[in-house]
Formats: sequence, structure tokens, C-alpha cells
Amino acid sequence: MNFKESLRRMFRKTRESKDPVSVVLLQRVPRFLTKEMIALAAERAWQRSFQNEDEHSRYFVVQEVTSAALESKDPFPNAVTFVKIGPWMLNVLQSPQPY
Repeated sequence: MNFKESLRRMFRKTRESKDPVSVVLLQRVPRFLTKEMIALAAERAWQRSFQNEDEHSRYFVVQEVTSAALESKDPFPNAVTFVKIGPWMLNVLQSPQPY
């Protein structure tokens, strides 16, 4: 089973149970995922464009980096990232520290 099939199975379960699902990606080295990197990964997985951010689009990525993080030139800025995939929404949380 590939990653996309795993996510689809989890989303199917949340529709039935209404419980949130968490997916954790542990990396050996912290790397900040930009909006473009996440959009490209989503496009490969769902085989559709995630570049459109108009209010009627059902497939897009939005990322907001705090102004303080931009000013500090931090290589791992605080950011809020959402991925809209049809009827579902993913919140991407990134941290260079284990939690």
C-alpha cells in the first residue's frame, strides 16, 4: 500500500467516526517544507494542480509565515500551513524540535 492509499483509508475512517487523524513524518534532519514543496508533493499524490487559491478552488495550499520569523531570517520559521484536498483539510505543523 502506498502513502496516498493510506491517507485515503484514514480519511474514510474520519468520515465515519468524525475523529481527527494525525500523520507524523519524522526526519533525520529538520527541513522546513515551503508552500511550493508541499504543493508539488500534493500534486504528485492527487494528480491535480494545487496552485489555484481562489475562493471556489477545492485543491490548494496556503502557508502564512509570521512577520517576526521573516524579519529574523530564521531557517525554520513559524508558519501555518493548510492543504485543501477536495472535501478535506490538512493542517501541516512543522517543528525542528521533537515534541
